[in-house]
Amino acid sequence: MPTKVKFILTEATVLSAAVARRNGSVVPLPDQADVNTPRAVKLLKSMLAAGLLEERLTSVAKYAWRSDPDGQHYLLRATKLGRTGTGEGVQATDATPADVFAPAPGDCARAPRGKLGQVLLAVRSCSGASIGDLIALTGWQPHTVRASLTRLRQTGVPIQLTGDESGKRYMAVQAAEAAAR
Repeated sequence: MPTKVKFILTEATVLSAAVARRNGSVVPLPDQADVNTPRAVKLLKSMLAAGLLEERLTSVAKYAWRSDPDGQHYLLRATKLGRTGTGEGVQATDATPADVFAPAPGDCARAPRGKLGQVLLAVRSCSGASIGDLIALTGWQPHTVRASLTRLRQTGVPIQLTGDESGKRYMAVQAAEAAAR
């Protein structure tokens, strides 16, 4: 009796498939995964919050990940941050999770996976992330989010807290320097 291999949808598979497409669309998901399952929706929303994906209006319903009550269709596509993480033009079969989330020079030796990896990507974005953004992204309590930031600092990721008119934000130093330019 053959064993069935369970396919697990990850950020790496979603991003590498989107980058391989001409329009950068996330839908259809890799390996015929259903975009309407709670697990897929949760993953896509977290990637959207982390800045890896962006939502755009589309007239083509087959590329839509959601539709509003007015009948407008929205597609998700990889942002510049999402494409940079996978390497522009990488084929879906060539990318591995280690390639997709490789650390930037000067960061920790190994990029964290899971929610800690999402936190890292969020603070690396040009606008950084507020404590509220990180709580919404991970579903963690505020003290757990702060502990994760401490853990990232201990592994060598230079994170600073900046404050401006929009509030306090956590940013990786390279992202903070790029935003200042």
